[in-house]
Amino acid sequence: IARDDESHHALEITSMMRRLLQPVWVLLAVIFLIEAWLWEHFVALGRVLVSYLPYEKLKSWVAGKISALPPPAVVPIFILPILVILPFKLFGLWLIGHHHHFILGGLVFLAAKMAGLAVTAFLYDLTKDKLMMMAWFRFVAAKAAAIKAWAHDLVAPYKAALRVRIAALKSYFPQARGSFVALVLRVRKQISRARS
Repeated sequence: IARDDESHHALEITSMMRRLLQPVWVLLAVIFLIEAWLWEHFVALGRVLVSYLPYEKLKSWVAGKISALPPPAVVPIFILPILVILPFKLFGLWLIGHHHHFILGGLVFLAAKMAGLAVTAFLYDLTKDKLMMMAWFRFVAAKAAAIKAWAHDLVAPYKAALRVRIAALKSYFPQARGSFVALVLRVRKQISRARS
């Protein structure tokens, strides 16, 4: 009987720990999915922006140089965005810490983060074939895909509940289709086309 009580007590503790950790796991899953969403959209946005650049020779030169590199030599390329963006991030933190310019510092930091992500995503788009030639990178990519699937499964019930609430809120407000909304929709459509 004592062993049954101990095992029952252990199950209760395990169940309680799962309930306590559930919000933490959901938060981590949401952060991961936001990063993955930003990554996918920045790759697509990078394709759109590069298509508007008039530097066809420069683009083909960069692609040619990357294709000439052996796969392991492609990895250090990803240090470049970090080195270029880091001073801007530090400047944003300096504005917040020393001058209490929370909004300006936050905007500088956020702009640097987004620019770094855009450049990294663009470089990844150019180097993906080379990176996939390395077994360790294929392993990491497969693990990232598995984590993304896990995060989607974990967050799915919360997303469904949120959609229901948003639908209820939309019924209270008329749908506005101003020029800004039309612009956002056009940009989104271009990015969607570039992703496919």
